Amino acid sequence: MKPELFDTENIKKNGPPQELISCVNAFLMARTLATLETEKVDAIKLNIITTADYWPDKADCEKYGDDYAPIKDIKHSYRMRDDEFISYISDVRKALENAGYEIKDIPGEGYHSYFCPALTKQHLQTECEWLLIEAGARMIGYENPKDMNGELLCLTSNGKSGIENRRAFIDLLCGLVINWPGYKNPLTGEEVTA
Repeated sequence: MKPELFDTENIKKNGPPQELISCVNAFLMARTLATLETEKVDAIKLNIITTADYWPDKADCEKYGDDYAPIKDIKHSYRMRDDEFISYISDVRKALENAGYEIKDIPGEGYHSYFCPALTKQHLQTECEWLLIEAGARMIGYENPKDMNGELLCLTSNGKSGIENRRAFIDLLCGLVINWPGYKNPLTGEEVTA
């Protein structure tokens, strides 16, 4: 498609291009799926980390002035000793399997190396973000749409980081589509009204 097809007057007259609408729908569904899956997996992780003791590296605690105590926050699991982290992640896998998840192994690795359901869904969301950014770049006539994601990440302006600018571009594209008259929710098929 040629960029001139997506000029401002064309968008005002015909609405956002179908490619952009499809990418927004895919992104919104992937984001919802990633959010829900992360909440479920984090609840399982939290149950495990609060009911068992997984220890940090003592030298790291001394180096950074931290108390040498079991890790009780899933966001701090990276601070566990290697052997403790392997035990923790193996315990998480067992709990996920007991909860009904079918866990895929990473080929050639041990029981503790697997594709986490939440991270898999988060990666799907990221892939949808890439497609959405490329579709938005094509819509505005950007010369190299595949480069737009990297350009946004490198762009710092008005005190905002590249990540904030990338998020703002995604939000802008989603806002253009979902606020357009006649937009239909991809899950219900119902028209969205303000």
